[in-house]
Amino acid sequence: MSEPQVAEEHAGIAAARAEIQHRRFRVIEFYIWTLIAAVCLGRVLIAVFAGAPANFLFREYYGDLLLSFFVVMFPILFMLVFGSLPLEALRRRRYEGAAVG
Repeated sequence: MSEPQVAEEHAGIAAARAEIQHRRFRVIEFYIWTLIAAVCLGRVLIAVFAGAPANFLFREYYGDLLLSFFVVMFPILFMLVFGSLPLEALRRRRYEGAAVG
């Protein structure tokens, strides 16, 4: 193999690795947002396991339910509007700023 062919092959491998790492970061970020929503639902989950009726849950923990719903929906809506997840956008902006400055 000549030198340019080897360089092209290594560039393709590096691009594939970067794509795999990018997908992995996206999955991890979705897990982070889901974990934050579960933490917001903590009091509701405790009440559910204690056997509280549904009308009590909605009456007492309506704010917690709304907060967890919005925490789950925020990254999805952010991705639809901006094309990337929130933490991904921050990370990308930080790297672009470091490369320029």
